[in-house]
Amino acid sequence: MLLARVVLRRKVAVPSVKVVILTYGKASLQHSRRIAEAFPASQVDLYGSTEAGYIFVGEALKDDSRVIDSNAFVELEPYRNLGDTFQIYVTTRDRQAKPLLRYRTGDIVRKLTTGYRLLGRERDLCFRPDGSVVSPSEIDAVLPKDFACWHYSLVQTAENRWDFHFVAEYVAANDVAGSLAQMLGDGVRVNAFRRRMIAPAASGKFSLLKPLAV
Repeated sequence: MLLARVVLRRKVAVPSVKVVILTYGKASLQHSRRIAEAFPASQVDLYGSTEAGYIFVGEALKDDSRVIDSNAFVELEPYRNLGDTFQIYVTTRDRQAKPLLRYRTGDIVRKLTTGYRLLGRERDLCFRPDGSVVSPSEIDAVLPKDFACWHYSLVQTAENRWDFHFVAEYVAANDVAGSLAQMLGDGVRVNAFRRRMIAPAASGKFSLLKPLAV
C-alpha cells in the first residue's frame, strides 16, 4: 500500500507489473482499488497461515478462492449454525518437518457457488444481535461508492459504539459513519476519524475489524 501511494503521488508509471498478489492478511476492497490505481494489473488473493503455509488462492475479492490441494487437505466444520459459513481444519501434505494434522487455523470461510469467500480470523469477526456475522466484506459492501481510503480499521469501543479510523486524502462524508452504523445494527453509533497512519499490531499485521475481546 505504501508503494502504491508513493507511485500515485509521484505520478510514476509501472507498466511492467503483470500481477499483484494480496497476501499476509485479509485485504479490503479499498486496498484492492487503491493498488489497482497505481498498478493496473491482475490481482490474486493468496491466503494462508504461518503454520500451514498457503491454503487458498483465487482472484482477489471475487469470491472464487479454492483450496491449494497440493499443499493441504482442508476440512470444513459448521460455524455457529450459519449454514454456509465454516471454520477450517488443515492437514498438510508431503511435509517432513512439523506436519500438521487437523490443525485449527482460526480462519472462517463462507462457501459460495463460485468458490470460497475468506471472512478472516475468528477473533476479528463480530456478530449482530440476530447472530449474523460481520466481516470486512460487510464493511466494504456498505461504504459509499465515492469513498476512498488507503486503509481502515473499524474498532469497537463499547457494546453499541464503534470508531472507524481511516487513512485518506480527504475527510469522509457524514454518510460513511451512518452507513456503517446501519450495517452493525439498531442503536449502534459510529464515529469516523481520519488518521495520518494506523499502526499495526505487534505481529506486524493489520486488523480491519476489531471487536471487543470476549
